Amino acid sequence: MIQNIKPMHLILPAIALFNMAVHAGQVNAPKNFIVILADDFGYGDIGCYRELFQGGDDRTLAHKFTPNFDKLGRDGVRFMQAYTTSWCAPARQNLLSGRWCNRADNVQRPWMGKQLRDLGYTTCFVGKSHGDNSSAKVLNPKPATAEYNDGFFFVGGMRKFYLRRGEKFPRRINFKSQPYVAKGGEYLTDVFTDFGTEFIKRSAQEKKPFFLYMAYNAPHSPLDGKLEDLQKMFPGEFDGIDEADWRELMNASGARNFTPKRKKRAKKKGTGWSPETSVAYRRMKELGNEKFIKYNFAALVYRMDLGIKKIMQTLKESGVEEDTMIIFTCDNGSIMGSNYPLTGCKSSHFEGGVRVPMIFWSKSLADSKAKGRIVEELCPTTDIAPTLVGMATQKDQPAFPFDGINLWPYLKSNTPIPDDQVFYYSSGSIPLYKACGVYLEKMMGTLSKEVSKRASESFGSIGMSEGIFNAVYVKGKDKLVYWSTTDGSVQGAVHKELPTNARNTESPESFFKEEQVVGGKLPTSEAGQKLLQEFIDYTNVRGAGELMHEPVFDGTDTTNEKRAREYRPNYKTKTK
Repeated sequence: MIQNIKPMHLILPAIALFNMAVHAGQVNAPKNFIVILADDFGYGDIGCYRELFQGGDDRTLAHKFTPNFDKLGRDGVRFMQAYTTSWCAPARQNLLSGRWCNRADNVQRPWMGKQLRDLGYTTCFVGKSHGDNSSAKVLNPKPATAEYNDGFFFVGGMRKFYLRRGEKFPRRINFKSQPYVAKGGEYLTDVFTDFGTEFIKRSAQEKKPFFLYMAYNAPHSPLDGKLEDLQKMFPGEFDGIDEADWRELMNASGARNFTPKRKKRAKKKGTGWSPETSVAYRRMKELGNEKFIKYNFAALVYRMDLGIKKIMQTLKESGVEEDTMIIFTCDNGSIMGSNYPLTGCKSSHFEGGVRVPMIFWSKSLADSKAKGRIVEELCPTTDIAPTLVGMATQKDQPAFPFDGINLWPYLKSNTPIPDDQVFYYSSGSIPLYKACGVYLEKMMGTLSKEVSKRASESFGSIGMSEGIFNAVYVKGKDKLVYWSTTDGSVQGAVHKELPTNARNTESPESFFKEEQVVGGKLPTSEAGQKLLQEFIDYTNVRGAGELMHEPVFDGTDTTNEKRAREYRPNYKTKTK
């Protein structure tokens, strides 16, 4: 080891050059990339976003337990207007492809993992895969076409966190299948974190650039908090509960809340466990459903935050911290947590469904003038893929037909990001209760007759569970939400100018408040009419990679017709 130490006169110039570069504002581009995706995680669930707004709600306690997320945000760059789709499967397409999920040819094109593999990267997928198109990419093990060398994942929308003995997961290392079989009692968030950190270590040892996609299923329901975290976070509330007792309760309880009445389901044959003899069951019944939800949701977030801490420690110990970019975001707004100060929740096109936290961090950004930067411009999650591919190819804008842009040139120079980006998403035929932002109430059975009636009346005879065409279009600070009955007989749209100064007010939630679309009503302002016409033009123009739609703009049934065009930043709206 002594022979490998370089003389001080050779080391000092390198240190001096590094310090000069930092002070001069030069930010080096990291070559390794980690994208961390949370599941059903809202604006108000993370401390470094909650602290930017006065006031707050009491829907969640999670933001009090995010120290490692907060450090990434405060030392890196926080995006205030990051958009995604309103639910998880299409959101994953948007992020990984860098293109709108509605593009007809998305699944035929290589996504971010394959593009980076072609550039010499070793790639790894860890966590939740959801949606036929996304899962087809993840499950593909063929070296010639696969997106990922390594992987450890499950396919589906949700699953339990405590593993039972014998449960199997697809897993591979360097394309070699090594299925994971649970011994019983493992906690899934920890298992995912461990595989991800081992991948980082292997890649560092091989001295190859790497891309790790860490798609945690936390804090999506079921609300299976880890007992040791709950005991640490909420002293006294969970004392005296046995680990095995708690695991059995979690595997027996409902997905979205504690359901003490479902004793028949709760009894587990052959385990010796039943709600009648369970201390954990009795204590949670005493605790009550509201606290059960808040505490367990916060514990899911906290365990994920500890995963971030372990990832950061692994980067440092492996000697690759200086050369790694970490991006954190979410698939959609929260359902069990908080989206404060935004209106609505997951599955709606209100801001609380489609606007999410997004953080970019690297050591070079943290050591530059960009530290703590807050970006107000619209930046959809479709910007992530072109940013990473652009950094890997050292091109400001990759030739691939992304719908997003490369953000790195603007981050490294700490200059304004273009304010003409677009966010577009149509959810096809979606139940009206989702579009109205009352998804949680509907799922929990707490939707009042008054709210149900008012929402249904928005489109006349349309019932709460009937399908409508629903789309959202945002450009800069202007937002349009459009609804239509699937036969085109009724349509409506709402235009909103999104606030730019809500962070400086005492009641930011009032600035984000949005109204429901009402059948037959369209924007009356000049700006609203212009945006509506641009939206119609956008969906009517045909082009490569056509969008898939079911809209009816003039009462003409165009079900299953493909409509679209490639996004052009200098696009001019047509005049009537």
